[in-house]
Amino acid sequence: MAIDAAVKEALDATLAEATDQPEDFKRRFRRLITLVLNGNYEDSDVRNVMDSIHVVVQSED
Repeated sequence: MAIDAAVKEALDATLAEATDQPEDFKRRFRRLITLVLNGNYEDSDVRNVMDSIHVVVQSED
């Protein structure tokens, strides 16, 4: 099943703004959205996306 054009446009715009995230995260996130829309995802799919998120922690100096 293809992603609806409006959803794809919103996803593209959102990921374009996520400049602090690696391409691996963006690829996995896009795949997860496709799986969710098809009702065909598992917990491991969500975990894979979560594992690829890049988080910057700043100290409170």
